[in-house]
Amino acid sequence: MEDTKTILLPSHEKKKKEKPKRKISKKWEQDILECNIEDILGGLSQLVHVCADKTKQESQIIKELYTQCSYKRSGYVQQDRLKKMDGSLVLSVEDIASKLINCNLQCHYCNNTTTIFYENIRDPQQWTLDRLDNSIGHIKENVVICCLSCNLRRKTMNEERYLFTKQLNIKKQL
Repeated sequence: MEDTKTILLPSHEKKKKEKPKRKISKKWEQDILECNIEDILGGLSQLVHVCADKTKQESQIIKELYTQCSYKRSGYVQQDRLKKMDGSLVLSVEDIASKLINCNLQCHYCNNTTTIFYENIRDPQQWTLDRLDNSIGHIKENVVICCLSCNLRRKTMNEERYLFTKQLNIKKQL
């Protein structure tokens, strides 16, 4: 019994992982992150007009909205190119802003408000473009605005079926 060695290990306390932050959010002023829906929708409608008329002066919020929309758009172009789809047919920034205005920043499936300015990477409430038919690229007729959570959950499920299950309310009779 003298040959056995006892090793004492320090107790491990689970540290709560801090969610990774987006690098761009560090550049934003606090008022950008605290924008209300009316300010964002107003900025998006101005963005649509600014895209049409390049001579207008843009405010800080319009510049950030344009940056966010074009950043996401470039990701969708890359997705389409990787899947051998025509990346040039992806919506323009103006089209994306129009879709965000038309849906009033509401998720197509769960009707929760989506966010445009978010700090955490993979924030479940961030806005995304969900393709209704996944065999077609991100074109105007094939996408809806939804939150990241619904977009990832739906995967390749039929859009009507997912919409039905997401908006289904079961009431129990007593």
